[in-house]
Amino acid sequence: MSFAEKPPKRLTDKQFALLKFVSDFVTSHYGMAPTVRECAAFFGKSESTLFAHLAALQRKGFLRRTSQARSILLREPAFAGVLSYLPLFQVLDAEKDFADQNAVRQILAVLPKTRNPCFAVKMADDSLHGIGIFEEDLVVAEWRAVPEAGDLVVTVTSAGIRVKRFEGGEDRRLIFGVVLSIQRFYR
Repeated sequence: MSFAEKPPKRLTDKQFALLKFVSDFVTSHYGMAPTVRECAAFFGKSESTLFAHLAALQRKGFLRRTSQARSILLREPAFAGVLSYLPLFQVLDAEKDFADQNAVRQILAVLPKTRNPCFAVKMADDSLHGIGIFEEDLVVAEWRAVPEAGDLVVTVTSAGIRVKRFEGGEDRRLIFGVVLSIQRFYR
């Protein structure tokens, strides 16, 4: 999530600081949200004080939470230009152990075109250069979406994580997600 230096007018400075802490925590802990106790310890406040700030942020639409531990979730429309936190997987070559390929490498902030859960895959080669996808590109996909013939999909097999065109005859159980966008960084 990107934050301006000043909080939006709807937020107090304390609420903004808490929202920024949650965002930074999620980024530095590979997608895991903080507990209320961790928030309270960071700010040197009681848990009941933090519950009140979290409830205010929830009422204002900046986050949502349940009664479960680590259930604080930042809402995407909270700020203009908000980024989403996505697990980032690496496409590795077929000789690598499959378990290594499922390991989340880091969290990447991108803007998906859906409200459904998404993930990102970092391309390890230029095997899809013919359709404009190159090494180091980030492919953003929607988890377990149902593909149509011609869609780009992310598949998981014993050979690893692959991005390919869905032709319609493949086993849909192997499809991890449907590609929504490609991101490329020039620096």
